[in-house]
Amino acid sequence: MGRDTGSLEYAKRQIARTNLRRMRIYLPILSVVHIVHIGVFFLAHSMQGWALHIVLAHGAGAIFSFALYLLVRFRPGSGRRKALAVIVFYLALGNAVALIDQQITSAITPYLVATIGLGLGLLVDFRITLPLYLINYAFFLTGLTQLATTRELGMSVALNALTITALGWTLGVIFWRFNVKMAIQKHTISQQTVRTRKANISLRQTIASRQRIFSIIAHDLRAPISTSAMALERLHQEWEAIPNEEKRLVVGRQANALNHSFELLEDMLQWSGRGEGGLPFKPRIIDLMSLYLETEKGFQEMARKGRVTLSVSIDSGLRVYADYSMLQAILRNLLSNAIKHSPERGVVEFIAYCKESQASLKIKDEGLGLSPEMQDAIRRGNVEAISAISGSQNAGIGLRIVRDFLEFHGADLDVDSPASGGATFYFCLPLPPETTEPAY
Repeated sequence: MGRDTGSLEYAKRQIARTNLRRMRIYLPILSVVHIVHIGVFFLAHSMQGWALHIVLAHGAGAIFSFALYLLVRFRPGSGRRKALAVIVFYLALGNAVALIDQQITSAITPYLVATIGLGLGLLVDFRITLPLYLINYAFFLTGLTQLATTRELGMSVALNALTITALGWTLGVIFWRFNVKMAIQKHTISQQTVRTRKANISLRQTIASRQRIFSIIAHDLRAPISTSAMALERLHQEWEAIPNEEKRLVVGRQANALNHSFELLEDMLQWSGRGEGGLPFKPRIIDLMSLYLETEKGFQEMARKGRVTLSVSIDSGLRVYADYSMLQAILRNLLSNAIKHSPERGVVEFIAYCKESQASLKIKDEGLGLSPEMQDAIRRGNVEAISAISGSQNAGIGLRIVRDFLEFHGADLDVDSPASGGATFYFCLPLPPETTEPAY
C-alpha cells in the first residue's frame, strides 16, 4: 500500500485508540470468564493435579485481565504497548492451558481460542505478531514432546496447532491491513475536505474581492467622467461665449481629471489581475495638502456646475501614514457625495488636523442632512439598509468602499448630522512613523 508518512501515523494512532476501546470491553469479560472457570472447577473437581493447574492458570488470567483493565481505564497511555501485553500474555496462557489439557485430552481448544481470538480482536502490525506466534508455537511443540502419549497423536496435535497458528496470524494480517487502509482513507478524505473547504473560502473571498473591485471601478469613475461630460457639454454649447483663457483652464482641468481616472482604472485593473484577487495595501507617508489638491481637481467642474464652493483647512505640514490610492479613493467618494448633496451656493469643507497622535479628517457639507436611521446604517456599513432608506439601489456603494479601505488602516467611518441640516463624515489616520522617508 502506497501511503505518506502523515497518513500512516494517523492510521497507527487510530488503531491504537481502537485497541484501547476494544480492551475496555474485552478485558472485563475475560476476567468474568476466568472467574467462572475457577468456580466451575472448584465445584466439580478436587483441587489436585490437572484441576489445580487449570485453576491457577485461570486465576492468573483473571488477575492480569482485571489489572490491565484498570490500567486501560484510568491510564490509557499507549494502546499499542498494552495490546502487545495482552497478546503475549494470552498466547502464553492459551499455550499453557492447552498443554495442561493434554493430560486428559488431545484437544487444544485453549490454544485455538487464544490464537484466533487475538487475531480477530486486537490490531497489531503483522510484522510484530509473526515472531510472537512462532515463538509461542515453538514453546507449545517443546511442551508437547514431553506430554504426548504417542508419536502419532503428538504429530496430529502439532499439525493442528500449526494450522491454528497460521490461521490466527493470517486473520490478524487481514484485519490489521484492512483497518490501516480504512484509517488512511478516512485521513485522506478528511484532508481533502479541509483543502476543499479552504479552497471554497478562498474562492468566495476572491469573488467578493473582484466584485468589490468592479464596484469601485464603476462607482469611482462615474463622478470624474460625469464631471468631464458636463465640462465638455458646456464648451460645446458656449464655445463662442467662453473666453480663451477660461477654455484653456477648463480643458486643462478635464485633462487632469481624465488622467486621474485613467490612473484609477489602471490601479483597479492591476489589483483585479492579481492571482489571489486581493487589494494590495501599501502604506507610505503622504502630505495631506498635496493629496487633497490633486483629488480636488477632478471635482472642480462638478462643484462649479452645482455652484458649490470647495473649502480646505489642513494643519500646516500635516502628513499621514496611509495607502495613497486607497486614501485618494476615500476622499473622492466623500467629496463626490458632499458636492452631490449640497445646495446651490453651499460650501463643502475638508478639514484635517492633528489630534492625540493621530490625524483627524472631516468632510462637511450643508445639505439636507441624514436621518438617524441612515446615520446608523452608515456606521454599521449596511449597504442594503442604506439602499432601502434612500430608495436607490446604488446608494451606499461608495460609503461601503470607504469603510472597506478604512479597515485596511484600522480606522472607522463615523457621521454626524444635526437636525438643523448638513452632514459631517470623519475618520482618523495614523501619523507617520519616525523616518526620513519622503512624503508623496
